[in-house]
Amino acid sequence: MDEQPTYVTAAGLQKLEAEYKELKEVTIPAMAVRIDDAKQLGDLSENADYQEAKDEMVWLQSKLAELEDKLRKVKV
Repeated sequence: MDEQPTYVTAAGLQKLEAEYKELKEVTIPAMAVRIDDAKQLGDLSENADYQEAKDEMVWLQSKLAELEDKLRKVKV
C-alpha cells in the first residue's frame, strides 16, 4: 500500500520540525527527569506523580512517533 504524503507549506514544515525538536530535545528529557525524581519518592504502586509522569511520557512518545511519520512523508 502506498503511503499518502502529508502536504504542508514551508511555514507548516518549520512548525512541524520545531515541534519535533522541542519534544525530542526538551520535553521528553524533562519528563524523564520527572519520572526519575518520582521514583526516588519510594513505593511506586502508590505514587500518583510517578504514574502520571509515566502516562504522560507514553503520550509524548506517541506524539513524537506521529511527527516522525508526518515528517517522513512531507511534501512542501
